[in-house]
Amino acid sequence: MTCGCGNVPCRHIVITNNDNCGDESVTVTQPLLGVVEVTAVGPRGASGSSGTSGSSGTSGSSGTSGSSGTSGSSGTSGSSGSSGTSATLGLGWARYDDNQYTTSSFLTITDGSTATIPNNGSYTEETYMNSTVDFYNPSTQKVQMENVGDVYSMVIVFQAKAPNANQTHMDISLTATGATPYDRVSKTLLFGKGNDTWENYYESFHFYSDSDFVTNGNQWKITANGGSVNIANVIYFIQRTFNPGS
Repeated sequence: MTCGCGNVPCRHIVITNNDNCGDESVTVTQPLLGVVEVTAVGPRGASGSSGTSGSSGTSGSSGTSGSSGTSGSSGTSGSSGSSGTSATLGLGWARYDDNQYTTSSFLTITDGSTATIPNNGSYTEETYMNSTVDFYNPSTQKVQMENVGDVYSMVIVFQAKAPNANQTHMDISLTATGATPYDRVSKTLLFGKGNDTWENYYESFHFYSDSDFVTNGNQWKITANGGSVNIANVIYFIQRTFNPGS
């Protein structure tokens, strides 16, 4: 075999050392004649660091999504109707209080006599009356109505007593000056607590208006029967419940 010995025949001897320090080998080239040439091979060097990974290729862009169809616009909601108010309906109420006659300074009606129920309107509440005509006129002591055909609910509140309670009673009613018998809008009241004892009365009435009532108004009367009657602290509450013009 002809090798690194030139023209001189030679042989190669490889000596390998395997230990904990790594692999080591020695190649001995020995000419068949003359000097032996030895080539030493050192331990295996450390592995080279990995090469930088190539950058990822650019991802393809997503396809454009189809646009959604246009939704139909909602129909316009109908506006709510206006709520009716007592002002537009012509309904309302009022209150009138008397302070002339009290339990310490009362009005006395003698047996068989009739008097107008007193109310000077010292306190008046007409904020929610909704009428061009006051429901009550303290100067004339008349209940008043605005329209023919109006309907009213009226409460009369007062205190009364009688010296001889067991045989005395009161009659209260509207007056009648026209064709409608308003004097039948009435009530008979008794005394149940005994002689000279103040009693509370809360009396409710309902009536409509004719042309005479609208023109002239009407008064409340009280008649004492069987003995004298004392009254005090009168309050009128008047409410219009129907208006034919509304």
